Amino acid sequence: MQETNTQVPQRPIKKSKVSKIILIGAILSIWIGLIFAGYIFIDSKIEETRQSVLIELDRSVTEVMETNALNIKLIEDKVTIISDELVELSSLLEETDENIALQNYFREAINEKMDELNIQLQNLEESLEMIKESK
Repeated sequence: MQETNTQVPQRPIKKSKVSKIILIGAILSIWIGLIFAGYIFIDSKIEETRQSVLIELDRSVTEVMETNALNIKLIEDKVTIISDELVELSSLLEETDENIALQNYFREAINEKMDELNIQLQNLEESLEMIKESK
């Protein structure tokens, strides 16, 4: 028997096919790298904007709180002034009531005295009439 050496001849891979695969792999790697770099860039810009917004928001809140504190102080001062004026008005009203009551007391006392004097005058007139009649 004859020994035959039957080997299947291997086909050589074409260089152009290998270079196409390498080129596609390189383009795909660059494309993935660009997408990743874009993601990192956008993420950093979003974070930077977020920080800027937070700083501005904090500044605005602080400004509003300071303005509110000032307005509250002004309102408290006005309330204190009004309260003091109400106390003063109340005191003046009490004094006026006392003066009116005192005036009424004196008026009544004067009226009583006038009534007594009128009675005495009538008595004196009657006495004078009697004296005139007796003469």
